[in-house]
Amino acid sequence: MLTRAYDDKYWPADLLPVRDQLPRVKAVVVFGGEVPDGCLELDALLAESDVVTLHASLTPASTGLLDDRRLRLMKPTAFIVNTSRGPIVGEAAFIDTMKRRAIRRAALDVFNIEPLPKGHPLATLDNVVLSPHLGYASEDNMRQYFIDAVENLEAWLGGNPIRVMGAH
Repeated sequence: MLTRAYDDKYWPADLLPVRDQLPRVKAVVVFGGEVPDGCLELDALLAESDVVTLHASLTPASTGLLDDRRLRLMKPTAFIVNTSRGPIVGEAAFIDTMKRRAIRRAALDVFNIEPLPKGHPLATLDNVVLSPHLGYASEDNMRQYFIDAVENLEAWLGGNPIRVMGAH
């Protein structure tokens, strides 16, 4: 499995004018197989990055991907952002890392247990920003979800389903 963390062809249109001014790294996470030429292996990426953002599905291969060993590779000035799934980062190792201030800051929108239980150690860390897994829930997104749901239901009831998963 190969997951690209960076690829020129996926730049958002509004960032194209400033693309060359932004820091650039070619990185991939590979579960089995070789890392393509010009890309960094995960350990090298973690050691060199100022900001690490996680965008992955939770699978057996990604569970615990950022464990104590890998967290220790990161710069003390680094930031980590996890908006994918909590268990991708080893929770106990992460809490220890942040308590020791071995990484400067973190932002989490996902946790091993959601909602985060009252009194959880993550809530005591002043160098970690927490949000309740609502990063996607803007007013515009929620409005569109409901519009799509009504359209889908009306089309299905009318015998002409739309947005059918797996349909070509």
